[in-house]
Amino acid sequence: MMNWNGLTKEEIDKVLTDLDPSNEQRRHAVDFLTRCLGKEVGFHSMGEVLQHPAFVIRRGNDAEMRALVGDTKQVVDKFARENRVALDDIRGRVIGVAATLDDMRKKLAEFHFATMKMLET
Repeated sequence: MMNWNGLTKEEIDKVLTDLDPSNEQRRHAVDFLTRCLGKEVGFHSMGEVLQHPAFVIRRGNDAEMRALVGDTKQVVDKFARENRVALDDIRGRVIGVAATLDDMRKKLAEFHFATMKMLET
């Protein structure tokens, strides 16, 4: 079937093991690979490739993608809700460390000025 580069139908079947042989998507995938790799039945243009049924976006696919995006957003929102307390605690600690560093900087400046004043006298 596809002797052009040595790929056979059996090898394609091994790649597409998850799909039932009667599945429409599987048939489109096999046909697409056959046309890509076969000498006589190859595609003549990129437009022809994109019009192949393997690339046609059906409303079902669109709905599946929207559901996937919605599910992903729900997972992110759930993570944010569950970890809000931990994030608030971390934020508080960072603010505390920043305040401590600022206080230490002020004390170091006071010490520096006091030392300079002592050296002047």
